[in-house]
Amino acid sequence: MDKLVSEIKSKFEQASRVALFTHVSCDCDGIGSMLGLYSFLTENGKNVSLFCDSDIPARLSFLNGIENINKDENPSQNSSLKEELKIELDVNFDNFDLLVSLDTSTASRLGKYQEIFENFENTINIDHHISNSNYAKINYVKPYSSCGEVVYELLKEAGCKIEPNVATCLFAAISSDTNCFTNANISSRTHFCAGELLDLGADHNLVNLSLHKNKSKNQLRLIAYMAKNLKFYKGITYFYSSLKMLKKLGVKSNDVSTFMHVICNTAESKINIIIKERGNGEYRLSLRSVGDYDVNRVTKIFGGGGHKNAGGCVLKGNFKKEFKKLVSECLAEIKRVDLKP
Repeated sequence: MDKLVSEIKSKFEQASRVALFTHVSCDCDGIGSMLGLYSFLTENGKNVSLFCDSDIPARLSFLNGIENINKDENPSQNSSLKEELKIELDVNFDNFDLLVSLDTSTASRLGKYQEIFENFENTINIDHHISNSNYAKINYVKPYSSCGEVVYELLKEAGCKIEPNVATCLFAAISSDTNCFTNANISSRTHFCAGELLDLGADHNLVNLSLHKNKSKNQLRLIAYMAKNLKFYKGITYFYSSLKMLKKLGVKSNDVSTFMHVICNTAESKINIIIKERGNGEYRLSLRSVGDYDVNRVTKIFGGGGHKNAGGCVLKGNFKKEFKKLVSECLAEIKRVDLKP
C-alpha cells in the first residue's frame, strides 16, 4: 500500500468525528465525491457532518445522504430563507477530529469555511485539479478525470469495502465531470474505474436519468435561450447568464453550468466561456477548450485555476473591462497553439 494512502487510511480509522467539505458553486463531482466518502465513513461507524457554502442543486437529490449537507449548520438550505430569518447556528469545529475537503483546488474555494479549514490541525485535501495549491496537512491530488475517480482509487488502494451507495455516488461524480464520458479528460483508467463501480453495484440507470436525461420544461427553455444567444469571436464562443434571465426563465445558476455542453459542441470553437452574474459586481466564469488550448493558463492569470481543458475564475468590478482582458488572454492562447510548427 502506498505510504500516503496508508497515512490517510490511518487518519480515517483514528477519527471519530469527521467533517467533509466541497467547493462553492458546487457540482456533482464535488457533491458526489463528498457523499460517496460520507457513505463509506458512516457505514464504518464514523460520525460525519457535511458542509458546502452553496445552495445544493435539486437535480442531485437522487444521491444518498444529500439531505444531510449543511444539516448541522442551518435548518434550511434555502439561502433566501436563511437571510430572511437571520438564522445561523454555530458549529464548534473543535469537536471534530478530522476535516476533509473534496474537489476543491484552493482553500478560498471553501467559501466561509476557508479560515476554519486552514487553521485546523488535522486536514486532508482530496482533489484532481492540476492547479491545486496543496493547502491541507495531507494532500492526495491526482490529475484524473474527476474527484470521484480519485476517491475511488484511494478507497480501492486502501483495501476498503465499497458498498452500492458509495459506488453510485462516485459513478455519478465521474459521469458528471466527464460529461457522460465524452470530455477530453478521460483515460482508459477512467473507464476501468467506472466499470468496477458498476460491478460494485452503482446504479447507472439512476445516474444517467438524473444527470443526463431528465429535463424540466424550464430547463429546455434555457437550452433554447442559450443556443439563440451564443456569441462568437475569433474561435471563442461565449454566453452571458444574467440574474434577470434566470428569474425570467425560472431556472438556477447551476442549470446554466449543466448545459455548458451546448456551447462546447459548437463547430470551430476553440475556447468556450460561460459568464454567470452573481450580484454585487461579481461574475463567475467557466471556461472549456478543445485540443491543446490550455484554459488553465488563462484562468490562473485571473486568480482561478482548473485543468488544461476546463477552468474557472471570478471577475469583479468593471465587467466589460475585465472580460476584454480575459478575451485577450484567450486569443493569445489560441495564437500560441495555432502558431506551433
